[in-house]
Amino acid sequence: VLFRSYLGDRPIDPQPRAVADQALTVYAPTRATLGSLTRLGAALLTSSDLARLPSVWTSSDLPRLELYCDTPLWLQADGEVLGQVTQVAFDHVRAALTVVCGKC
Repeated sequence: VLFRSYLGDRPIDPQPRAVADQALTVYAPTRATLGSLTRLGAALLTSSDLARLPSVWTSSDLPRLELYCDTPLWLQADGEVLGQVTQVAFDHVRAALTVVCGKC
């Protein structure tokens, strides 16, 4: 497993197909109904491939992702509020982060 988050002591692997030598991997719900969010939650808790869910858009190896909206929305990154925006861009920067771990 390359990328992993945790919910308490439970591992969550939202995109098992993501690999370190690719650019951005993205997954986003396309619907917010009770049924679609329940399936999304179950898939996250079981580390299922989100690309199999019809209500989740996924893409891999993207050099850049740009998002736009008509109404300003609050943006935060790493817990820091960045303000209200109508557009945002995420760029892949190769070798921008050095990861050091004992048991990788």
